[in-house]
Amino acid sequence: MLKLDWVDCEGWDLFNVLAAREKEAQHERRTNRDEEEAVPVRIDPAGSLRHLAAVAAAGQVGAVPSLYQRLRIDTRNRPLPKTEFLQLISALHDQKAWGDSIPLMVDYLKMHQENSARVRLRLAQIILAHQNRPSQALRVLGKIQPGELPDKLEATRKQLMIRAETMRDAGAMELQTEDW
Repeated sequence: MLKLDWVDCEGWDLFNVLAAREKEAQHERRTNRDEEEAVPVRIDPAGSLRHLAAVAAAGQVGAVPSLYQRLRIDTRNRPLPKTEFLQLISALHDQKAWGDSIPLMVDYLKMHQENSARVRLRLAQIILAHQNRPSQALRVLGKIQPGELPDKLEATRKQLMIRAETMRDAGAMELQTEDW
């Protein structure tokens, strides 16, 4: 609604606050936007991910999914820096934003092989505990190769597999599973 100029928050909307352009009048934004469109903008993915992690850590997790999608569009879906990516996921977990973290974890697995077994393990835990999707959890856990996890985490993986199989056998229904 802001982009279509249907509402005017007098510069105090989330986009202007995050861009440090508070109080900027709507007509000034239009003029600045026209100037910005003329000059190509270089996106700093690491800085953007750190910023999103700070937003999540501040408890504003509701803003993260749309800001993350905007970042993915701005970076043309190129791989994002793994360290900052994991920090953002961790910040969402700290805020117990489990559902919001799942798409980011899936994107991480598509972009990076580093720590993929650990991310898969955590993803399976979240899917089981917060979405009751045992078949999806089994599919995620099935992609962890033998020997990828330290012994303690391997024991956790086995426990999750047993729990997921038990839930599935008890009749937990899922419409479909996805190939993550």
